[in-house]
Amino acid sequence: MAVDYGSDVSTVGELDPMMRLHTGRQIVAWALARRLMTRRGSMLRDSHYGFDVRDYVQRKMTPSARMALAGGVRAEALKDERVKSARVGSAQSTDGGTLTLTIDVGLADGPFRLVLAASAVSVDVLSTG
Repeated sequence: MAVDYGSDVSTVGELDPMMRLHTGRQIVAWALARRLMTRRGSMLRDSHYGFDVRDYVQRKMTPSARMALAGGVRAEALKDERVKSARVGSAQSTDGGTLTLTIDVGLADGPFRLVLAASAVSVDVLSTG
């Protein structure tokens, strides 16, 4: 039995000019990406929405900073009722300008991996496999 995760237009990256509706895991991945590029407190109707991972770009990634990043990403992902579990890994480029997040997301119909690349100005979805 297929799980209904709802439907949405693509709102990550370029807006689809055809405004096509998408379904399935892809929209969960996009919803998580939006959460992770939104500064907490910036949404008027939900002051607890968001965890902007760009705040960790250029930061010295000490073990405690990595734990705070992983904990914040995991907590934000679990706010989405479609997400049953989330395991987070991170890697920083040698110059500190790019932070790559690998999030293993558990959904009702099984896991998928979301890979994001964050710079000081953007968060890009690299993979939703």
